[in-house]
Amino acid sequence: VGEATQFKKGAAASGEIVYRYLRAVGAPVTPPMAEAIYASILFDTQGLRLGNAGNETVRTAAELLECGVDHRSVCRNLFEIDSWAKIELLRHALWKLRRACEGRLAWLDIPEDLFRVTGARFVDGDGILDELLALRDLEICVLFREMGRDGVKATFRAKPPHDVGRLAAELGGGGRCGAAGVFLPGSLHQAMDVVLPRLHSLLDTGTEASIVAASN
Repeated sequence: VGEATQFKKGAAASGEIVYRYLRAVGAPVTPPMAEAIYASILFDTQGLRLGNAGNETVRTAAELLECGVDHRSVCRNLFEIDSWAKIELLRHALWKLRRACEGRLAWLDIPEDLFRVTGARFVDGDGILDELLALRDLEICVLFREMGRDGVKATFRAKPPHDVGRLAAELGGGGRCGAAGVFLPGSLHQAMDVVLPRLHSLLDTGTEASIVAASN
């Protein structure tokens, strides 16, 4: 267990953990293996942009490139495969974007019928929060996606030093500091009532009254 923990410490992706293990045991890393590991790192760090990508992660990525990985090919297959349906979902969803705490907190929701209207899949909502992380003042964002009568999936993204993984775990979900999620029974409104006050507390704001609609 202690050895496994050593490989996991500070890792940004499961691929990084695998790479550390392979290096530790002296196993060869073939070009196809290196490409898969590199893709794992880029995907989980959004191209080495997220806060989980530290200096060691960047050094690991550089070592993998030396193994023959084609960076441009990996990026194309990871980040340039969106459908028009996904873009249409993003367009509609952004109309419901809201913010609070002087722009440090943002959230939006996607009702189930919006997936039917746009022809998008549930997983097509995954990249929306990563777009919001480009906002300069944003620290935490959350996406609420309705899953029929079953409930709502709340997905979190955060910049350091905030830990949304701990928040998700407290609600019965899981994840890491910068990216986490949880399934909540009930409606979109009920899910927001559960999550948003906790996010305000995490950001050390005084009250829910500071919530304001985002400017168009």
